[in-house]
Amino acid sequence: MTPQLRTRLNKLANDNGFDRALDEHESWLHFASTQAALELWLTDGFVAAFSQAHVVAAMGEHGSATNTSLPAGASAALAASDLAALHRLVRRAFQLSRSLPDAPLLAFERDLDAVFDDGYVTVQDDGAVVISSVLPETA
Repeated sequence: MTPQLRTRLNKLANDNGFDRALDEHESWLHFASTQAALELWLTDGFVAAFSQAHVVAAMGEHGSATNTSLPAGASAALAASDLAALHRLVRRAFQLSRSLPDAPLLAFERDLDAVFDDGYVTVQDDGAVVISSVLPETA
C-alpha cells in the first residue's frame, strides 16, 4: 500500500465516523469508532470489511460482494468501484450501525403476546397503555 493511499484511507475512515485507528493487520488498516460498535478494515482495491454481518446485509446497492480473505474479527467485506464510492459505502455502514436494532422491539412484542395470553391491555384517554396480568373483577 502506498503512503498516499494509506493517508487517503485514514482520512476516509476519520471523515465517516471511524475516529480510532487500531493495529494494522497484514495489508488491512483497522479502525473503530467512539460513536458506534462497528469496526472497519480498509485495504487496496477499494475494499472495506466490517465486524457486523447485519450491517453488511442491510447495505443494499452500496458495494459489491468480494471474495477477498477477511482479517480476523471481520464478518464480511464489500468492494467499491472508486474512492468516492468507498466513502459512500463506509458512511452508510456507519449510519446503519448506529440505527436502533429491532431486537428490543421483537422482545417487547413477545412480552406483549404473553400478556394477551394472561391478562388484558387498557388504553387510557391520554394514550398511555396499562398492562395488567389480572383480569378485572366484574360485578
